[in-house]
Amino acid sequence: MSEIILDRNDLLRMYTAGEFCERAGVSRRTLDRMLSRGELQAVPGSRGNGKTLRISALELARVIYGDSVSVAGDAQ
Repeated sequence: MSEIILDRNDLLRMYTAGEFCERAGVSRRTLDRMLSRGELQAVPGSRGNGKTLRISALELARVIYGDSVSVAGDAQ
């Protein structure tokens, strides 16, 4: 498989848990397991009580494409 390269602007995109699950094709329970096992990193959302999660586009791409993801301009 060829390498997937993300633009630095892609790194600014954050997904809610629901958006992530839909795009990655996983259930919310699977997402929760991935987070608890440390396979995925999320940050607290800034709205409401701060309990909502946001997951970066880079994390989403790594779930979908595996280790073949890199960021344009990163040293290899």
